[in-house]
Amino acid sequence: NDKAPGTPPEIPPNGVVGAVSDASGARVGGGIIYFVPAADVAALPATTVEVGSANDEPLEDLVAASGASYAQAAVGADGAYRLETLPQGSYFVTFVPAAGDAAHLPGGNACRKAKSSGELVGTRLDLEVSAATPADATFVGSGKCAGCHADQVNSEKVTMHRLGIWSPYEAGPMQDFSVRQAELFQALTQKFEANGGAGTTIYFFGYDQTRGFDKYRTSETDPGAGVSLTVRVFKDAADQKYKMELKNVKNPGVGDAVHTVDAVYGGGVKKQRYMTKLTAPDGGFYYALLPLQFQHDGNEGAAYGRTSKVWRDYHAAKWYDDAAGTFKAYTVKDSFEKNCLSCHANGAVVTGSDATNWTASLVRDATWGDWDYGDQGTPAEVNQGCENCHGPGSAHVAAGGGAGRFIVTPALLTPEREAMLCGQCHSRPKGAFNTDSPLNAAGEMMIAGTSRNTFLTEYATSQLDGAASDYYADEHKHSKSHHQQYSDYIRSSMYKNGSELMTCTGCHDPHGRPNHRQLHADPTNNAALCGSC
Repeated sequence: NDKAPGTPPEIPPNGVVGAVSDASGARVGGGIIYFVPAADVAALPATTVEVGSANDEPLEDLVAASGASYAQAAVGADGAYRLETLPQGSYFVTFVPAAGDAAHLPGGNACRKAKSSGELVGTRLDLEVSAATPADATFVGSGKCAGCHADQVNSEKVTMHRLGIWSPYEAGPMQDFSVRQAELFQALTQKFEANGGAGTTIYFFGYDQTRGFDKYRTSETDPGAGVSLTVRVFKDAADQKYKMELKNVKNPGVGDAVHTVDAVYGGGVKKQRYMTKLTAPDGGFYYALLPLQFQHDGNEGAAYGRTSKVWRDYHAAKWYDDAAGTFKAYTVKDSFEKNCLSCHANGAVVTGSDATNWTASLVRDATWGDWDYGDQGTPAEVNQGCENCHGPGSAHVAAGGGAGRFIVTPALLTPEREAMLCGQCHSRPKGAFNTDSPLNAAGEMMIAGTSRNTFLTEYATSQLDGAASDYYADEHKHSKSHHQQYSDYIRSSMYKNGSELMTCTGCHDPHGRPNHRQLHADPTNNAALCGSC
């Protein structure tokens, strides 16, 4: 009776005791501690991409299939647990909340690295687990995090997660271009502003209907015969805006138009695209991707006709009908909002139809927003934010903050749930609208802490991952399209092994590091990076 609440009884000589708390320090009552044999994880077959797969969530799949036979301990109402006897072996110690507990998530601080029975027996092992965000929590914007988490916000604002979608005319306090100024502005300064602002003309020729998005070859010099259209990139001296002038070569003067570059898409990973704002059938706005992709390492003399030039055709066929020799309307169906925005913006919800418009509700903040997306009068958070990985923060903010209160702590999730935070966008599923944005029927991205099986069931409803054409036809089906890092990772031994279950953050810091690709250590120093494990 003199023991504090949640204090386990004396340690059994052949077992383990401990107490379970969440990241705020509050005791967690109920649930079960499973001692998942490391040998069972190591024996799992290659990951299959299918709903209900029994081998794509290493710990949780094994608990679901074999948990009844594993060494386990029930967590009492006071948060204490006691296991009398732990068989010899090596284990990932994994917490699973009680069936009615919606406030906590599976995992814990002992589920990533296997511990031998020799390390565990006769010891006290206290577990720390992650809270879940309440079901009614809403997105409030990363600006609400900056007061208490200034270090993370300041280090993240130079990363491409924060600079993926940007305006060349304005930027908020959570976008810092200083580290990446040269590469982000390379095309604008060297191509758009070339020749005293007159810019650079790109010729589109050699139309090939069988190609994907790059049906035209491009050149900065006139190739002569076979040119269908040209695009001149320039900076307008009158309003100081960057623009693209589309001119019809097959039928000169027919449908020629000038479009303002209202936003820039990327530029930190060797390529860059450009967007312009158009008027939708319902009178609202949507963003269209202009028909050029700048390639930082491109070479006009490259032997490959399309993929290695300075400029690459980016869906020019959505702007120009080559058979008719006329320009055509870029449709709402192809808008950035419907197809792309959700993986970039913090808490975006996309709704609409191809007949009227697709709109995205964004977190807008006059102080902390990135830039005024759509010219609505208030800057919006158009890029990745804290809540994409930690869950909607309204309840956390209302409670006055505090470590782990009503907010997800990714490092305390099962490795499969933490990896899913990155995997939802760094793979190629298709959601309810059959686009690369894995949205559910309500137009929402998954909430932090969601399981992979729930993601595949409710969000990747049109396509679970990349199509066959997104992979090489080698034995291991390596990915060949971009943003498929997760697709390869879940089929690697880093994801499933008997010693340490890695996640993306084992090598990359989502809050930003000065090293290449936000790596924790210098990638040229194998001992510091890979050798650390």
